[in-house]
Amino acid sequence: MNTFQVFKELKKKIPKNFFFQLENTIYNLLSSENKLNSFFYFKKIIKNKIYNLQDLKYLFFIGLILAKYKCYYQSLLIFFYCITKDKNNPDAYFNIGLCFKNLNKAKLAIIYFNKQEKFFGKNNKLTSELAKSHQIAGNIQVSEKYYLELLTHCNFLFEEHKEYSVIHKYSKDDPHLEMLINLEKNDSLEEKNKKFIFFALAKAFEDLKDYKKSFNYLKLANELRKKEVPYSSYLIKKQFLAIKNAYKSIILNNDLNIDKGNKIPIKIVGLPRSGTTLLEQIISSHSKVYSMAESLAFPSCIKQYFPSSDPDQFQNEIKNVNYRAVKKFRETYFKIQFNETSQNYITDKLPFNFIFVGLIHKFIPEAKIIHIKRNAKDTCISILKNYFIGKNITFAYSEEDLVDYYFQYEDLMKFWKNNCPDSFLEISYEDLINNFDISVKKILSFLNLDFEENIKSFYKNKSSVFSLSLAQVRSPIYKTSLNSWKNFEKYLSDSFKSLPWYYCKDRTML
Repeated sequence: MNTFQVFKELKKKIPKNFFFQLENTIYNLLSSENKLNSFFYFKKIIKNKIYNLQDLKYLFFIGLILAKYKCYYQSLLIFFYCITKDKNNPDAYFNIGLCFKNLNKAKLAIIYFNKQEKFFGKNNKLTSELAKSHQIAGNIQVSEKYYLELLTHCNFLFEEHKEYSVIHKYSKDDPHLEMLINLEKNDSLEEKNKKFIFFALAKAFEDLKDYKKSFNYLKLANELRKKEVPYSSYLIKKQFLAIKNAYKSIILNNDLNIDKGNKIPIKIVGLPRSGTTLLEQIISSHSKVYSMAESLAFPSCIKQYFPSSDPDQFQNEIKNVNYRAVKKFRETYFKIQFNETSQNYITDKLPFNFIFVGLIHKFIPEAKIIHIKRNAKDTCISILKNYFIGKNITFAYSEEDLVDYYFQYEDLMKFWKNNCPDSFLEISYEDLINNFDISVKKILSFLNLDFEENIKSFYKNKSSVFSLSLAQVRSPIYKTSLNSWKNFEKYLSDSFKSLPWYYCKDRTML
């Protein structure tokens, strides 16, 4: 969160006289490390600043701006205060729900979305958020019900069609499939909307085992998505090389030998669709572990303390780092990473932290890094089948880009193995599926945690899941995901077929 940017927008959009009265209060709210103290301070001050309904509207707008900059806790304080003064504000209940959803607290989000529905009735936006929140919370059947209700009344919510397809198991003569086919025939659809329909149709025909149709729709979907997020192999190579050189420059710097603390971040890394969500759900089922899902804590600190977007300049920033700078980096990191819990162990399953394995090892030496690796062809076909929100994942929408990125990822992980071999544990997704008990004991031993019986029922884990695997990890271990790429083998390019793969039984590379 950039406090300067927040205040810049607040000063631009909030009347000066009103914001001037609250400037110090808002600053304290954003900068305080103690949420409870900041809450009482805010409550004490604010009651002397709000005189009428117009002031309350300005305050509510401040809450919206803070939420835009992901200051969700601070926004919650403002929205809750607004409700105490005006119980007939439907937007307050709705935005409280959004804040809770974004804070990985889907169950609380559902409570406030339900309150809005109870007091003010349903609308499409609310129904959509209820569907998504139940989806995140693992209430798959309830989520399906909301999605179907929404799409029946409003057929042109294209992203929702795709979201519904992710959790829905299609059967012959499925009414939703008929909806999708009718939408596909609509020549007036824009490309930005068509891609969602194509991804959904690909999922539907895969469920129906019509792999040729499924793959054809995948190609159409990915061709449209690739136009939006072009991939640069050159840029990835340059970034990964800069990371390697940056690590080499600090590996022998004795000034950076950091004393370990008692807070243990468990970093689960790997490619998307490699099993990171499954592994996170298993580990966070332990009573001593708190789930932070996909936390941006480490990359955010990297961006804050080493801000250059140019790979060469970034390399120099890392090279010139000193103990004092790393100490500040650590203070910021632990403040962000452990701000929701008093537990000593947290899981963070942001897959792309694989890029920073060496820097995590050097800056956060107490971190436990687990790299989960899955059959390359299964990983890549699963990536190809999915739509990723945002514009950061650029390699996912063509077989050639995927293969290029996969080999660059392999090369970087080989570098980490050779240069910091004791900094992380590598786990095979296939071993986790085929030899669950043995793999779990190995993982717990690495984490210095005792085995607990409830780990076997990881699929009952109540933590929220935001990833594309949200439906799969709510089920016990199953083996149908192994060698699933073979369903599409005859339609795949020679480039894709160049990826390595192995038989799970003996791990023989082919």
